Amino acid sequence: MSLITLTSDYGEGSPHVAQLKGAIYKRAPLAKVVDISHSIRKYDVAEAVWVLKQVAPEFPDNSVHLLCVKAACDRPLRLVKYRRQFYLGADNEAFGLLFDEEAPMVYDLSGVRTEEPLPTFPEREWFVPAAAHLMTGGAPESIGRMAPALEPLNLLPPRLEGNELVGQIVFIDHFGNAVTNISRALFEEVVGEREFIIPMRSARMDIRRISTHYHEVAAGDAVALFNASGLLEIAINNHSAPGGNGGADTLLGLRREQDVRITLGA
Repeated sequence: MSLITLTSDYGEGSPHVAQLKGAIYKRAPLAKVVDISHSIRKYDVAEAVWVLKQVAPEFPDNSVHLLCVKAACDRPLRLVKYRRQFYLGADNEAFGLLFDEEAPMVYDLSGVRTEEPLPTFPEREWFVPAAAHLMTGGAPESIGRMAPALEPLNLLPPRLEGNELVGQIVFIDHFGNAVTNISRALFEEVVGEREFIIPMRSARMDIRRISTHYHEVAAGDAVALFNASGLLEIAINNHSAPGGNGGADTLLGLRREQDVRITLGA
């Protein structure tokens, strides 16, 4: 079964989602459409890329992923083949962060014909025909010409500053858990068996150990663990303040792009 995934900032219940699905089924009736998320923050390509990057490896070969965030007609639209899957998105800011290690094959979609003389919905007018073409076994080079490497985005990687390992929060999930760009491998290489402190907004909430599960600390306490993607996550165990705002983002004052510092002991 052919799979097409959708990741967008349209918002849950948006008619744009139904329009896009209708256009897909009109061209590829046998396709299976999977919604990854339509709750991406408006115009936040970096968040959309992070979400898609976590889930794409779980999908089978030849899946087609539509990244429907900031796909404006004034930006180059790209078809990317990477690890036997296909990605459609605008060459805009963080799109290139989806791919690492091996270089992806990048195609320019400007040659794809649209049914609208003045298209204002590029996801429908360009991405859907391209996805349908791929679903029927079409080759990417028959609808797009080879393009240069994707536009880079300069993000600050984790770094050592004196006796501190410094990373950044790259994502805040629905529960208010803060995911950093510090991987388990990097943590083990730099910290190893040494004592450490992850300072929070108050000394009472400082974190001094890595847990395996959220419930290894008392309800309402801060906890650090490596999530399913192998990234360091800071959370509050099983706690919700009045109004549902009881996550690490609210209670610990954490926000995306904020530094997270791990102070190393002797």
